[in-house]
This record gives sequence, C-alpha cells and structure tokens, in this order.
Amino acid sequence: MLKLGTSVVDKTTKQYGMLTHMQVEENGNVYYNFQPRGLHPKTGEPLDCRWLVDTHVLEGVEITPPSIPTDILGSIATDLASGYTGTAVSLRLHLNGCVHVSLQSDIILEETGNVPNSIDFDIRRLVGDKIKTLTDSEHEASIATNPSPAKVMKSPIRMVMKNSARNI
Repeated sequence: MLKLGTSVVDKTTKQYGMLTHMQVEENGNVYYNFQPRGLHPKTGEPLDCRWLVDTHVLEGVEITPPSIPTDILGSIATDLASGYTGTAVSLRLHLNGCVHVSLQSDIILEETGNVPNSIDFDIRRLVGDKIKTLTDSEHEASIATNPSPAKVMKSPIRMVMKNSARNI
C-alpha cells in the first residue's frame, strides 16, 4: 500500500500530485485519492481529485502498510450519534490518520425500490462486535493524534446547541 502524503506522478496522465486518502473495499480492493498539484486557472480553486489504483502511480514510491482494522468489513455497526445501523462496506484512511467507515443500510425504500447510499462515519462514533470501544482517555488521545476531517458547523446556533446539550 502506498504511504499517504506521498507526492507521486499518475502514470496515465503524467500529472504530479499527492495521495490524500486510501479506501479499502470489502473485497480487498484498494484505491487512493489523488490530489493533482495546481489550481484551476479560472476559479483559483484546487484541481479536481480522482481515485487511482496503485498501478497508476509511478514505481519507486515508498510502500507502507497502514494499520487499519480491515476485519470490521462485512460486520454490522451503529453510529452512536444518529442510531444509523448498517454493514461496514469500506474503510477510508485520511491523510491525518483518521479512519472512516462506510455503512450500508439493508433498507429498501418502499416508494422507489432503491437502497440508500452508504454513509461515511468516523470509526470512533461507531459501535459493533468488530469495533474496539475506546476508553475516554483513549478516545481523547485518538482525536488529538488523528483528528477527524468531518466538517463541523461553526455557527452561533451550533455553539448554543452544543452548550445546551451539556446541561441535559
């Protein structure tokens, strides 16, 4: 597996960039999120990322197998915050070391016959037979070492709600 944060060249396009995420699927397939170096000439925003497999990256890149809990793939887990339950279908390792799990619900929507998309959760929010429960001190240390990239709303409303929840 390629080390995240490594600058690489995409063999297909010859474009230079960085590997920012790794995703492991239930069947063992591994994908890397590639952030091309550069900004869009019209918008000034970063160029669009894309997913690559390791064979698309030039040889000579350092190989470092990360420590991620692939044994949870295929198991049932529940998000502590929302109560959402599903099967762990993929793991995503972020550049900062945070691990996210995609849960797929087994619900079939009556109106459409479709299945909802899988949902991504920080592993520290999940409980399940295959997920290690952290003590409070382990949880705090994990967050300090590997902060979650999940977006947090920073509006005054959010702060009031957060402070009110502490008093319940």
